[in-house]
Amino acid sequence: MSLLGFMSVKLDRQQTLLEGLNEALLIIQSESLGRAAELGFTPEQIAAAKETLRDFVSRLREKLGSNQNDEELSALAARIRESQYELNEWLEELAKLETLLAQKTPLPSTAIPMLEGVLAILDEQLTAAFNRLYSR
Repeated sequence: MSLLGFMSVKLDRQQTLLEGLNEALLIIQSESLGRAAELGFTPEQIAAAKETLRDFVSRLREKLGSNQNDEELSALAARIRESQYELNEWLEELAKLETLLAQKTPLPSTAIPMLEGVLAILDEQLTAAFNRLYSR
């Protein structure tokens, strides 16, 4: 497989991940606002969205805490480590978020900006990678 083909497949996987996370976040936000039923989201969809986000947060927290070789999250972890916040602060916030996502109650609206921030970083990285790939 050519390098262009390899990178294209890799970026497609990252785009699929980001799309799934954004969809899950939308469902969680609608539940937090008390509008999930109005928007047609079922309790099963809400539970699945929470599980998707919880799994992602858990893998990210593990990656940040252990430097394990998870290529999917390496760039995100590196960007977080370079941020203005201490790594321990990130780990604590992600642990809280993971706990909140495991609960059956709606996610507090105060927890949503953390998820939005992480997904914004992913989106920036994906856009930059697509730009690099296709500007050649």
